[in-house]
Amino acid sequence: MIVNKDLIKKIIIGSAQFGMKYGISNAKGKLTESEIFQILDKAKTYGVANIDTAPTYGNAEDVLHNYPNLSSFNLITKLSPLNKNNKSIMEIEDLNNKLKISVQKLSQAKSIKVLIHRVEDILDDVNNSYIMNVLNLQRVSGIKIGVSIYDENQLNLILEKFTPDLVQLPMNIFDQRILKNGVLERMQKLGIEVHVRSCFLQGLVFLDPVTLPIYFNPIKDHLHKFHEYVKDLGISPLDLALSFIFSNENINNVVIGVTSVQELEEIVNFKFIDNFSYDEWAIDDEKFVNPALWTK
Repeated sequence: MIVNKDLIKKIIIGSAQFGMKYGISNAKGKLTESEIFQILDKAKTYGVANIDTAPTYGNAEDVLHNYPNLSSFNLITKLSPLNKNNKSIMEIEDLNNKLKISVQKLSQAKSIKVLIHRVEDILDDVNNSYIMNVLNLQRVSGIKIGVSIYDENQLNLILEKFTPDLVQLPMNIFDQRILKNGVLERMQKLGIEVHVRSCFLQGLVFLDPVTLPIYFNPIKDHLHKFHEYVKDLGISPLDLALSFIFSNENINNVVIGVTSVQELEEIVNFKFIDNFSYDEWAIDDEKFVNPALWTK
C-alpha cells in the first residue's frame, strides 16, 4: 500500500548516484543510463516529480538531458563551486556560461531551480556582487534561486546578503542540529522553501554497526541500540528515518538518493509513524554527522 500521496510529492530524487559512486552504503556504484531511466519511469508513475542534480555529479546532467520524459519533472541544479585556492576573475566570470550550459541541458524540464553549491563562494565579498548578478539574471527569467548550507551559522550569514527562494540543508534522525533555535520556523516565516538532504546520512542509517570503520567506534553502541529499537517495533530503519523527516511540517521537500527501482518502491511504500519522539536518536558530535569530516 502506497503512503499518503502528499508525502510522495515532497520527494526529490537525488541524482548523485546517476553520475558517480556516492554514499557509504552504495554497493552498486554508478548507475547505467538504462537503470536510471527505469527509476525515473517508475518515479513518474508514483507521482514523484522532482530531481536534484549538479554539474559536479559526473555526467548526471547529461543523462537527464537524454531522458525522453524530462518534461514530467521539476529540476534543481547548482552553480558550480569556485576553486578554493585560485579564484581567478576568468573563473568567476565563467560561472554564468557554466550555468547557462546546465540550464540548457535541463531545459525540457517542467521547471528549474538553481542552488549555490558551496555557500562560501557567495559569502566572499569579492565574489558576491558578480555571483548575485548571475543568479538575479536567472531570477528575472522565472528561475528560483537558493543555497545549499550545512548549519545555522551559514544561514545567518546568507540572510545578511540576500533572502533565497529556497535553502537545502542536511538533516536526519541522527543529525538534528538544525531543529534547534527555531531555524526551520524562521525560514518558513520568510517564505523560504526548506529542502532536506542527507536524510539517511549517506546510508549510515541502514548499515550494521559491526561493519563500520573504526572511526565510528564511539557511536557504534548508539547505532546498535537504534537498530534493535526499530526491530522491536517491527519496522525498518527507513520507516523511522523518513517518518522523522516527514513529521516536520516546516520541511517542504526531501532529497533521497535512489540506486534501483526496488529502492524507490521501498521509499514510496514506507510505513509512516506519527506522534513519535525522535530526540533520543540525535548525535550531537559533528564529526559523526557531517560526512565531510569522516575519515576511514
